[in-house]
Amino acid sequence: MLRQCIWTTVTATATTMQW
Repeated sequence: MLRQCIWTTVTATATTMQW
């Protein structure tokens, strides 16, 4: 479950930064 939370954060960050 922790990995899911981390992945969600990473995805949100990537979307905000718009790699």
